Amino acid sequence: MSKILELELNVSDISHRVNRIIEVEEESTFDHLSEIIQIAFNSLEFESFLFEVKRSNGQDEKMYIGVDFDGSCIKTSSILDDEEEILADWFKKIDDYANFKIDSDKDLNIQILFKKIKEENIYIEYPRCIGGEGHLDGSTHAVNIEEISEQLEFVNFITDEFVEEFMRDLNIDDEMEDPKTDWRDLFEVADELKKLKPWEYLDNNQTIVVEHPESKTMLYICVMGAGGQEFGLSIYLDDKGRKTMENMQLDKLQDDFLFNMECLNVTFVDRDELTNDDYQLIKSLGLTFRGKRNWIQFRSYTPGKFPWIPNDRDADFILFAMLETIEVVNKCKNGWEFPSLPIGDYYFRRIEFVNDTFQVVEHIITFNEKENQVLEPILVDISELEIKQLAKKKVEQEELEFDLLYMPQAVQENPGERPFYPLLVIGMSRSSGMVIYQQMLSIAKDSFVAQIAFIEMLKSLTFKPSTVYVSEGVYSTVANLSKAINVPIKAGKLIAIADLKSYMEMK
Repeated sequence: MSKILELELNVSDISHRVNRIIEVEEESTFDHLSEIIQIAFNSLEFESFLFEVKRSNGQDEKMYIGVDFDGSCIKTSSILDDEEEILADWFKKIDDYANFKIDSDKDLNIQILFKKIKEENIYIEYPRCIGGEGHLDGSTHAVNIEEISEQLEFVNFITDEFVEEFMRDLNIDDEMEDPKTDWRDLFEVADELKKLKPWEYLDNNQTIVVEHPESKTMLYICVMGAGGQEFGLSIYLDDKGRKTMENMQLDKLQDDFLFNMECLNVTFVDRDELTNDDYQLIKSLGLTFRGKRNWIQFRSYTPGKFPWIPNDRDADFILFAMLETIEVVNKCKNGWEFPSLPIGDYYFRRIEFVNDTFQVVEHIITFNEKENQVLEPILVDISELEIKQLAKKKVEQEELEFDLLYMPQAVQENPGERPFYPLLVIGMSRSSGMVIYQQMLSIAKDSFVAQIAFIEMLKSLTFKPSTVYVSEGVYSTVANLSKAINVPIKAGKLIAIADLKSYMEMK
């Protein structure tokens, strides 16, 4: 369990007493601490900053940690990286301290004094503010420590720990608790499916829908091969996968759809289409195949991730989907005709308990979704203070563009790990094409990430833009949020960002 440091932040060189007492995890970085200071003192604005460590481990020190972009803080090149340096490595003994200096027109220094070390309380969110008095502007109202603590919850938004927890919550790429993939079974069933030649009985647009009995995940199964180019199954997961499938059938896919796929594939390919990992998996099972389009390949497509060999959960979905497809193809061979249905209506097979036995019950299910765009609810917590701070900013006649883009080149951090596509959060001036905000994340794009990135961009600006242009997908995600904070947005073509995307694709 992590230790918690209690730090007292005392503002010096000021006529009245101003301080904050915060609790922070010992493995936090000095970069995190700079964000905490910014929030604790009412969104104090700065770009360059330095921590001057004066005493560490009970011994006098003179070491600098931070970001000094233009040398406005101190004339020295010996500055340690604030994103690498850990608080626990410097605050080791009680009364160790450092001074914090920013690139501000105010002569402002903050002393950071190490007061206590505590055991982590699993029921408390860290970092948090537990005390404080006074304000930089001299106002006399009480310090709202609860509001500060609420804002501090977002300090760790882009840390590795947050990313890992976020991925676990989404069950992305996690193996099941008891790994159970029997790859031999998977290949044997796939081989049986291949011999049935399901593409001779079902077209690409004749979708079989099944519900996985354990996870209750909806699987939308499309047979590939009627067109004579690619043979196998595509299995789309839940509503997100279904919408991708429908857009594909309607030829309405966006340019970056491959980065956002929620899909599993089993395909029958030539030997030279296998990767080395595919081949080694087949070889490890003592299997071999001969002939054109006779080798079996399994793939998982997950938003923000490189196509990869399926994990246990996904392999179980593929196995179930193949078995259900075999059942349907055998029905077709015996004279059953697949129902002719419009897009949005589906043939659905579900295992139900009927008359004391489990039976497959068949239905036609319909998704009559409204043509009007559904706007996402506000998922992030925005305090009244944050809304007021944004409202105070002067509106300038500057139109911005905002989007979240996957970088075209995948990154593999460690050998054997599934590569991911870095997610670029970008804000640009629509008129000049200048980048005014950017952040690179190792996390998949979703509504929560889009909303908090939108807020962070606006908070980083010294002004309020007259309009922010966003893509159609982002519009539905941030429209309610932008209304709540009174920042006008429009869905439309992103001229500056389109030029940036073209440049990145050429690299």
